[in-house]
Amino acid sequence: GSAGLFLALTAKPEIGAAASGLLLIAAVRAADRRTETGRALRLLLPALFSSLLAYGVAFAGLTWQIRSPEGPLALFSPPEEWRNVYRLVSGFADPGGSFASLATALFLDLVILGAAAAVAAASRGAGRWGGLDWLWLSIVAVAAVLLILPAGAAVDDRLPALLMPAPLAAAIAAVALLRRPLNETGRARFLLFGFAAAMGSRVLLGLTYGAFTTPYSILALPALISTAAVLVLDVLAARIPRPAPFRRAIAVVFLALAVLGVARLARFFPKSSAERVATPAGALRLAPDRAFAVSGAMDYLRPRLRPGDGLAGFPEGGFFHFVLGAPNPLRQDAVYPGHLDRAAESRLIHAIERVGPRFVLLVNQVPPGFGPRGFGKDYAAGVWDAVERNYRVAAAFGDPRPDAPAGEGPFFIRIYERR
Repeated sequence: GSAGLFLALTAKPEIGAAASGLLLIAAVRAADRRTETGRALRLLLPALFSSLLAYGVAFAGLTWQIRSPEGPLALFSPPEEWRNVYRLVSGFADPGGSFASLATALFLDLVILGAAAAVAAASRGAGRWGGLDWLWLSIVAVAAVLLILPAGAAVDDRLPALLMPAPLAAAIAAVALLRRPLNETGRARFLLFGFAAAMGSRVLLGLTYGAFTTPYSILALPALISTAAVLVLDVLAARIPRPAPFRRAIAVVFLALAVLGVARLARFFPKSSAERVATPAGALRLAPDRAFAVSGAMDYLRPRLRPGDGLAGFPEGGFFHFVLGAPNPLRQDAVYPGHLDRAAESRLIHAIERVGPRFVLLVNQVPPGFGPRGFGKDYAAGVWDAVERNYRVAAAFGDPRPDAPAGEGPFFIRIYERR
């Protein structure tokens, strides 16, 4: 209820805002508008007021100048480096290539749906599997096996995601439902389709999963998969002369796609290529070079961190704060290209010199899509100069060169201790 919406508004504001807007639209367009609007407001208002209170407490004492480049107001005027990332993940960095991939995915989807409809039309009945059904199962199974084998996997990696049209389809389906008042079924569908469209808007022409993906695609996938299932198995099937055999044929395709997804995971992340890293907060698997550096850094820091000791990581060190329980006295949890304007960089330099943590980590983590690669070299040079003036190298794991720059070469973690 309101508690879940409050959590969404404070933890992931874009998700909370999308859910709030959709709930209000669904209430206004409901068949019983007065009753549903009252219910929606009783759900929304406590969550909205409590989230505003939480934001007020969190940002109390911060000037508007700080809230813009370093706080939530940055969303309304993102720096060019961030805009470049958003263009890449949305598919608008190369609209021609994105539309070509979208058209290819749509063609493949229509071929699959058309074949399933043909199988359904020729099938023997709703409750019995006939020879054509088994033939369809065999064809789909053989196709899945071929795409799992090395030669087929190379083809699979070059194909666009079959769900690539889903964000646009979800948006069209949601708008279409608003043409008439929403009954209970229509309301449920609208909320699903609308939420899927909202989550998919950031990857409108760039939904990817497989050889390459992004967190934005992963976040959108659950709602988009659910939307695709409802549109195909419920909405489309109801308009086909023989819906039961059609659903059966599509279920076979869904099963094959699930098997393909598991096979992709096994191919991209083979268990033999990752090493287990135990942390105080649990275990994870990393590539060998990263496992060595992360384990070494944790083993070095764990016995040396005293209660109250601070820890900061550049360009990002949130993982170590979590697993080691060490606080970060600096406001910035991550510093990527465009994150700091000149005034914000000066404030961070002043904080490092005045209340800097005991340990600082330099992680050779290249920020994808932002442009500049090396922290302290290609961006935030003044911040790193302040670190080197006030800290000394205490340990290094990964690249053996003590002065190896970030942004190039093998992965490394270098630990600095305050002088």
